[in-house]
Amino acid sequence: MDFFSEEILEKKVKAIFISNDEKIKELNASESKKDDLLNDYKSIKEKIIGMEFEVSPDISNAVKIFIKEIGLKKNEKILSEKVEYVLSNLNFKNLRSIRQAFVLISQILDILEKNISELDNKYISNIIEYFIALFVQKANGKIETEDDFLNAIEAYSIEHKSLEEYNQIHKNDNHPIFRYAKVPLKNLYFSFIQKGDFSSNSILEDYKQWTAPKDKRTPYQKLVSEWFNFSDTDFRDYYNNVKNDFAENRILNQAMIMGWAELNLELSEQKVIPESADEIKDYFLNYISFNEDKLEVYNVFMPLRERFYRCKSGLSILDEIETALKNKNQKLFRNKIKNRFVDLYSNITTNISRLISFISYGEENSYDYSILSMIDINNFYQNLKNCSYDYQVAIYQSFEDRYGKKNNKGTIIEYYPDAEKIKQISDFYKNDTGEILMSPENAQRKWLCNWYQELYEYMCKYKNENY
Repeated sequence: MDFFSEEILEKKVKAIFISNDEKIKELNASESKKDDLLNDYKSIKEKIIGMEFEVSPDISNAVKIFIKEIGLKKNEKILSEKVEYVLSNLNFKNLRSIRQAFVLISQILDILEKNISELDNKYISNIIEYFIALFVQKANGKIETEDDFLNAIEAYSIEHKSLEEYNQIHKNDNHPIFRYAKVPLKNLYFSFIQKGDFSSNSILEDYKQWTAPKDKRTPYQKLVSEWFNFSDTDFRDYYNNVKNDFAENRILNQAMIMGWAELNLELSEQKVIPESADEIKDYFLNYISFNEDKLEVYNVFMPLRERFYRCKSGLSILDEIETALKNKNQKLFRNKIKNRFVDLYSNITTNISRLISFISYGEENSYDYSILSMIDINNFYQNLKNCSYDYQVAIYQSFEDRYGKKNNKGTIIEYYPDAEKIKQISDFYKNDTGEILMSPENAQRKWLCNWYQELYEYMCKYKNENY
């Protein structure tokens, strides 16, 4: 600092200092040392910097250029407004990502404009807003899976925040993100952005459904909320409509199943329908059993009571129905975890980063499950041994992390069944290890064999202490 003071203050040298203050604030240092460095930096600025100005991207002008380049002049007003609105909400400034989002948006608009003479402005406005909101989160590496995209849609629709920020705000909430948002192209953004798949038929069908005149509430929703306000004729029509959906096994949403059971118990007690409470219980338990492999899966099972229950006689029956759903959901979720794990390790080279993350930290609340006990361990090993040594080591280290050995956190009780699977992997390596003399590959297999054996012994130590 003395040098700069002499040059600037005494010799009147004019100097320009260029710095990235945001990066300086993120210095990789201990908190106490970081505070000292930041204070030193502030002190230097105050003594030798006479004037400060900030250089930031001109998003407004950049958007105009992108619109002209890509040929989106027709939708310039909506695009400009939505970009400014979304980027302000998500605090995002990467212009390259905005341009790429515009390129993809133009494909959707092109399909719609070629097939529909007069487009609904609200529909166009919504798809532009949500596309940009999702694309910038993907560009930042914050959303990746289809579940991420759907959860990000819900988070944005509720609070106009990124999924990461929403999760941080609600990290102590004891419930999953419920997917109730009514958003154009809701189930297609993942295909658009991750796969580059722009299906004309799917886009046009979505537009047709979105713009068709309709009552916003389904017969189910109307009955559950106010059945007692219906005329006799309307009640019979609406009730039979929903009843027919159940008869044809079309209702697979667990909350709707629970809500319909709740309503029927109430109607039974009020003598509005002839079925008894026990008949209703048997019907729904059979319905759940018959559709057990097709029910929608909840990553976190929560009580499914949708509304205030106006009679008390059916509470124990509701508990039975809810327990049945909970048990089926747990089985379905285990299968979902298993299938995801198998998909990842079946192509380790392509999926290595996601596989390591899945093993180390879990995915969609899968962290508490004994994942190795779900799969064919021999099939897993065959895929494992065929990838590079570096990848095999990285996967082993992710198991160390999951089962607590990496930081000596101990193995949680839910993972005890996996100990024998870790032992099997060690044995597989042992059986594949030949003469080490003049064979680096056999030396590598021996190291991996020993590491898995040590992990097995570590897990058994905690297992034996708790049994």
